[in-house]
Amino acid sequence: MKIAAALIATSLIATPALAGNATTGETAVHDHSHDFDFLIGKWNVHHWRLNGRLVGSHDWVEFDGTSQLWMTMNGHGTIDDNYIGLPSGPYRAVGIRGYDPKTQTWAIWWLDGRNANALLDPPVIGNFDFHDGVGTFDGDTVNNGKTVRCRYTWSKITKNSAHWEQAFSPDGGKTGSELAHGFHEGRMSQIVELRQYTLKPGQRDVLIELFEQAFIESQEAVGMEILGTFRDADNPDRFVWLRGFPDMESRATSLAAFYGGPVWKAHREAANATMIDSDNVLLLHPAWSGSGFRSGGVRPPMDATTELREMVTATICFFDQPVSKAIAKAFRETITGGSPFLAAFVTEHSANTFPQLSVREGENVFVWFAVGSAAEMLPDALAASLIKPPEILKLQPTARSVLRGTS
Repeated sequence: MKIAAALIATSLIATPALAGNATTGETAVHDHSHDFDFLIGKWNVHHWRLNGRLVGSHDWVEFDGTSQLWMTMNGHGTIDDNYIGLPSGPYRAVGIRGYDPKTQTWAIWWLDGRNANALLDPPVIGNFDFHDGVGTFDGDTVNNGKTVRCRYTWSKITKNSAHWEQAFSPDGGKTGSELAHGFHEGRMSQIVELRQYTLKPGQRDVLIELFEQAFIESQEAVGMEILGTFRDADNPDRFVWLRGFPDMESRATSLAAFYGGPVWKAHREAANATMIDSDNVLLLHPAWSGSGFRSGGVRPPMDATTELREMVTATICFFDQPVSKAIAKAFRETITGGSPFLAAFVTEHSANTFPQLSVREGENVFVWFAVGSAAEMLPDALAASLIKPPEILKLQPTARSVLRGTS
């Protein structure tokens, strides 16, 4: 069976019998045609798979990928294009879904790019439960010459993340099933703000404490993604943070909701009292497809106090005109082979959709983030194309930052 990015997981686990499909009596009442609307758009994906299914393997492999989904057939179909970064050899694959309004179920097929001319396996079929938000999709496949039951499960659906698992059973689920492959998807922020705040002397820790207690969850609740929060290692009075959005339109909506909402109104005076300047903001988008930050990382809890010594370096390069595809390609060939690469962005030139907050305008930048404190040396040809020396930010993640590096 050609299932996304191979397999993961461990031994047999007790799960409901994998018999029949997910269709229940409720399907005659509810409309399931919008079950997969949450997946529309671009995603970063973190996979974990078991090397070998139904053979008692305990050998797990983790790797990353990307996925982009769009609707077809007037909303009754979807296509998703997947990059799967399998360590033994990355590949691409396509997920295909079709909706049957008579049965209120979706059928899901998988086309593996490594064998694109092969016949498609039979689909898994099912839908989402409106009560618990879990999607269950069942079907048969062949494993080592034997027919086995296969189940896809979607769960933990939010605006910006989702969880998927694939399990197999050799006996229709009578004795349980073996988890074989899973992934967590985080919506890739297509618009990112790099925000550098100059603070009054001695006020950085005051703002960080307030920010981590009051401003993270409250912003993410209205559709924003707080990607990282940092102390500038070279400037004791600078706080740097990254905020992401799916697009410019949702940026306007989310910012209006937060800055017009109760949390900001309750704490804005305390926050503003720590600041000298908060207008040093670069508005960015990924430099190439998939070059944004991987979403879905685990954020330390509200009471986290351990300061992280790991560093992240941001390198900002300035040009006299918008960064061309050729320049972006040259950067990509240079920076992705050096220090552990995290993400790369260029200036977003769209009009500021929330003018109440200033952004730097009239600039053309290429920005990349890497693990560690050493800045990557640019080839002479790239360095010569800059209008001034790069700006290097050495960033120490705060206690609750999702984005972090290694020392």
